[in-house]
Amino acid sequence: MNQEVASLVDLLVVATREVSLEPQPGIVEVMVFDVLGKKWCFVDKYPIFGLEHCYFPSAALLRCQVIEVDIAKNQVLVSASNSYQIGDENSQTVEFWVRKNQLIAVSAQLQKIENLGAS
Repeated sequence: MNQEVASLVDLLVVATREVSLEPQPGIVEVMVFDVLGKKWCFVDKYPIFGLEHCYFPSAALLRCQVIEVDIAKNQVLVSASNSYQIGDENSQTVEFWVRKNQLIAVSAQLQKIENLGAS
């Protein structure tokens, strides 16, 4: 059973490399795999991913919006955007399915998703 939920969560990602020191330092690439095994890459400044500085590889966070929850499969459809660059060159906003355990609550938002599974 799928449920629609509009809330913000942080997706666990891995900072893989510093993209460039020129023209602007502090630009990093992060990546994550969705439930189908597709690799998604996002590029932006350290603070966007919750980092002050970075050693590679390093755990980081990507703020996403929850679009839908598939309780039976324990999966969540998220929407992510990136102001600098995104792995999917055709779009600035992408949607993909991740496992629920890849998400971290932004305040009490993830609790809302947890409660859907209990009902």
